[in-house]
Amino acid sequence: MPTITSQDDIIKASELDEVATWQGLDPSDFTNPGDWVIIRTGFIKQYNALSTHDQEVLPPRDFPMWIGLEASEETLIWAWEKKISMIGADNPGVESYPFGAVILGENRSLHEIFISGWGQNIGRLEPFLKLIHRSI
Repeated sequence: MPTITSQDDIIKASELDEVATWQGLDPSDFTNPGDWVIIRTGFIKQYNALSTHDQEVLPPRDFPMWIGLEASEETLIWAWEKKISMIGADNPGVESYPFGAVILGENRSLHEIFISGWGQNIGRLEPFLKLIHRSI
C-alpha cells in the first residue's frame, strides 16, 4: 500500500517551517494573521492510483493510518503563533489518523481544538487538490 497507510507519515510543525525555508521563506515570518496554510501530502494522487478493490478496503481495515499533521502541542503552538485562520490538506482529516493524542494531559484531536476550541477552519481532500492545481 502507498504511504497513506503508514504510521510514519506524520507531519511535524517543524517540517512545515523546513518547507518554508526550502521555498526561500523565513519561517519566523512567512505568514500574516488570517493566512491559510494548505498542505499537499499526495494522499489523493496515491488514493486515486489504487485499484477499486483497494479503495474500498482502505477505510474499514482494522488499523487505518493516514498521513497528516501531528496532533501535538508543538503543532498547536505553531498554528497559534503563525495566526493561521485555516489549515487545509489533501488528506482525509488534515491531521494524521487515527485521531487523538495526549495534548496538555488530555486525549484529544486537533479537530477538537481547532474547531470547537478556537473556531478555526479546517479543510480537506479533493477541493484542495483542485485549488492547488489552479495556483500552480
